[in-house]
Amino acid sequence: MSEPKAQPQRYATATNPRALEKRKALRQALLTLLDEKPFEAITIPDITKAAGAGYTTFYRHYPGKDELLEDVATDEINKLIEMVLPILGSGQDDTARMDAALTFCGYINEHRASWSTLLTGGASNKLRAQFIQTAREIQIPQPQGQWLPVDAGVIFGVSSTIELLSWWLMQEQPISAQEFAKIYQHLVITPLCS
Repeated sequence: MSEPKAQPQRYATATNPRALEKRKALRQALLTLLDEKPFEAITIPDITKAAGAGYTTFYRHYPGKDELLEDVATDEINKLIEMVLPILGSGQDDTARMDAALTFCGYINEHRASWSTLLTGGASNKLRAQFIQTAREIQIPQPQGQWLPVDAGVIFGVSSTIELLSWWLMQEQPISAQEFAKIYQHLVITPLCS
């Protein structure tokens, strides 16, 4: 099954490889900077320097850093959905689901600062709406004998995932990714897959 990707609003119409590489470099630069300092403290010159791009290049692709953050959020949502789909796949046993949950939680933990900004910062509402929209676009058939309608499961799964991740990321002394994966499996995965 081919999953559709969320399509972020693109501000530049160029599709040549060089333009695509510059956009990718700008997104990666912002992610790297988010791991070092809060979004509010990041400037466009910081981003362009980290990306090896000029100031004009930035504005050729984005009107401002908020739009770049939205673009980054969309890319990150797509990565998460790719990681979450195996968890919910039919025919998966608990061990396979836990392995997928560990991969998912490990990725979030590795990029903790970035995800803290994405889930609790200025783009959080956009991220939540985009996550639900993207998850709804995936054609998930209603499993035979499943009591929960697919659309309700999508909303529950995405909302509870976001809320649990937000809680985890806001902890001053967070539990490990392994411990969080167990909580995630018990509270979100098991109810969705039973």
